[in-house]
Amino acid sequence: MSPELASVLKLARWAPSGDNTQPWRFRLLGENAIEVLYRPSDSLGVFNLDHFAGHLAMGALLESLDVAASAHGWEMEASHKAEPDTASFSVRFKPANRPPSALLPFLESRVTQRRALSWSRLSAEEKRSLETSVGKFYSLIWVEDWPAKTRLAKLLGLIDKIRLTIPEAYEVHRDTIAWGTRFSEDRIPDAAIAVDPLLIRVMRWAMKSWPRVQVLNRFLWGHGLPRLEMDVIPALFCGAHCLLMANQLVTSTQEGVEAGRSMQRLWLTATSLGLQAQPEMAPVIFSRYAAQNRAFTVNTKGWSQAQQLTQRFALLFGDDRWNRTAFMMRLGAGKAPQARSLRKPLADLIES
Repeated sequence: MSPELASVLKLARWAPSGDNTQPWRFRLLGENAIEVLYRPSDSLGVFNLDHFAGHLAMGALLESLDVAASAHGWEMEASHKAEPDTASFSVRFKPANRPPSALLPFLESRVTQRRALSWSRLSAEEKRSLETSVGKFYSLIWVEDWPAKTRLAKLLGLIDKIRLTIPEAYEVHRDTIAWGTRFSEDRIPDAAIAVDPLLIRVMRWAMKSWPRVQVLNRFLWGHGLPRLEMDVIPALFCGAHCLLMANQLVTSTQEGVEAGRSMQRLWLTATSLGLQAQPEMAPVIFSRYAAQNRAFTVNTKGWSQAQQLTQRFALLFGDDRWNRTAFMMRLGAGKAPQARSLRKPLADLIES
């Protein structure tokens, strides 16, 4: 592997993925050519049953590869092999005297901020930059005024109740949170979760077993404070929420990947504007399951609630627009987080 190619891969691996599962591996095909392999993690479980979250992550990686390649004046050519569970891409880099991308400095500094942000609205110029970044096949829907954010905060809190009371999501949280640390190469450090230290201790105790979670939820309103601190308060304290809407339903692998590329441009552009951001993907994912009639949990009450909430999100944003939403996030001015997910060493991501 050439030093230039190694530097591209090292930068690109900072692409976002669900719960930092990093579902990509690289196989060298030549001096400046690779195969990007989709290797979904079982750890993402219920949040990747249809591989939509995984395909978004792969798209974010491809966009990051393209941006990173500009550091060497390269252009990227990527061809996609459409296999639902083993999607792979042949990627070649060619010299092209290409100027460095304006997004290049932000590949590594882009991060998730889960804590409260400034509620000052985004400027018209900031919104135009973000709207331009997503490309001609996507558009943004904004939620900015206090009444709209309040309605959305209530719905996010209800979605989180499902997430915190079904055993399938418990398994994901158990496997993807790194306890007692500010940084993690392959999980989410608990210090990056937007809750107070006492609640972190309670959560750590509860995550030892599903029966402990059930006891807390049944007798001590165990899901109440986490929902308030992780969803309701952050949903209210931000400059805006935005929905990334495709011009058609996102159903195929390729459409999911392209949505991921648009998502990454949006997030990198937000970072370049000095904004902090946090994805809000649970409602998008659960709504997709409802549309597919995919029963994602053995908890029949949770499944029924997910179907009802899907209808409420559709009423809030419009049925057609909500069905075409591929990504949702909140944005705002604020300090960078003091804890974050890191990435696996490049050597661990190379396959022979």
